[in-house]
Amino acid sequence: MTEIRVENLTITIGKQKIVDKFNLTFKPGEIWGILGANGVGKTTLLHTLTGLRAPDNGKVLLNEINLKNVNAKKRAQKIGLLAQDTEFSFPSTVFETAMIGRYPYAKKWFGELREDIELINQALATMCLTDFIHRSVGTLSGGEKRRLALATLLTQDPDIYLLDEPTNHLDLSQKIRTLSLLQQLARERHKTIIMVLHDIHLLRAFCERVIVMDFDGRCDYGDVARMLSAEHLSQIFPVETLQFLS
Repeated sequence: MTEIRVENLTITIGKQKIVDKFNLTFKPGEIWGILGANGVGKTTLLHTLTGLRAPDNGKVLLNEINLKNVNAKKRAQKIGLLAQDTEFSFPSTVFETAMIGRYPYAKKWFGELREDIELINQALATMCLTDFIHRSVGTLSGGEKRRLALATLLTQDPDIYLLDEPTNHLDLSQKIRTLSLLQQLARERHKTIIMVLHDIHLLRAFCERVIVMDFDGRCDYGDVARMLSAEHLSQIFPVETLQFLS
């Protein structure tokens, strides 16, 4: 099992402090939501947790090893990132794109082992993409591309899932299906799920704990009921928004 911990984490962009001396341990099987206004630094926090961005101070520890000392392949076996936007840079089929998720485990580029193919097919089936295997990614809709990105992450099979607005471009049924799947991964396979979500109702339904980020660099966190109370939500949303949510 894999544990990720932040110790006195400080992140800044220009003169703006995104996170200030943040300490928190994310344990296997936990489902965390991250909530904050646009521009508060949610994506930057995820990128720091995955090692794409170095913190200005403090540490990100993966099983007590500083993340900066973990090589990229080993890191990708433990931590997977779903970016906010789904763009595929190279022309490829749906199957070939999902295969990228197995790269951290390959001894050579795209070694097609039977177990890899089984994982890819299973992931595509889970995201309802079996009939799209031979389709070019350029022909997919926004929602289909999002499901393919999620299937690629499932193929990667990390211990820690960092998801930046995973329900982007998905219709309501696919949103519920995707979040239910992530919940199942946490409960049955002890995966750690950390995801940015803007929908308060989905946060309440699928997250156990929530981090609320504010523009002063403060990250408050706790169980979902307390963090989504009017007191904490008022740090993010104007009164008229809270009245609509209530």
